Amino acid sequence: MTRSSEGILAPSHKCAKAILAAVKICNTIFLIFLTILVPTSFFCAFLSRPTGLTDKEILAQSIFFIFGGYETIGTSLSFMSYCLATHPDAQEKLYQEINDTFPNKTPPTYDALHQMEYLDMVVNETFRLYPPGTRLERICKKTVEIHGITIPKETVVMIPAYVLHRMPEYWPEPEEYRPERFSKENKESLDPYMFLPFGAGPRNCIAMRFALLVVKMGLVVALQRFRFQTCKETPIPLELDDKGFLKTKKPIMLKLVPRVMKHGE
Repeated sequence: MTRSSEGILAPSHKCAKAILAAVKICNTIFLIFLTILVPTSFFCAFLSRPTGLTDKEILAQSIFFIFGGYETIGTSLSFMSYCLATHPDAQEKLYQEINDTFPNKTPPTYDALHQMEYLDMVVNETFRLYPPGTRLERICKKTVEIHGITIPKETVVMIPAYVLHRMPEYWPEPEEYRPERFSKENKESLDPYMFLPFGAGPRNCIAMRFALLVVKMGLVVALQRFRFQTCKETPIPLELDDKGFLKTKKPIMLKLVPRVMKHGE
């Protein structure tokens, strides 16, 4: 635990322990993933079908699944913690939903997590501002014309997700952090192809559901125990490094204040 003149600064070992417990729960999802891959491969091989997966392909898919899920979880949780620390009203509203859903620090459950509307709004708005991948790339399989523009076969098409997420034509005051953009009422009017934190279509991120589950679980467990606050070491605004996965040039430093349960909570 490190200390500063402003008090306790980032007691990361406690927070990490809480989030680690959540991650261990979510590892079950990966085991389920393997139980689907392996029998499918054996079954296809038994029928002599060319679609069966080899051992190397199973290994490659498993590694990619872990990389795609875990690589972005840490940075995503950092961005979410930062957004909540700089927007205490949103943090308090989220904490109230967490406490209503899981009173007295009750361990989160899979079904209940998916019923938490404001948690989903907070996660989506953070992914809008700070998508894990700043751009997507697809290879055109055949020559096609779209709106008068011809895209030749084998052309690499780049979709700038980071730019699309901040277009004022679709996101009023795009630099503002507003979880309410993703409320049930507003979701109906959103263009699904203007929000691409995990891509879209049949080749979207293979670890999307896994990553979302771990991020939500980790955020709930952390907020049950701590309140995020800014401190003098907090970089405001953030300087981003978009080489590879989106991350900050300097570490995000926050003050974590242990929560004291009030009477009746």
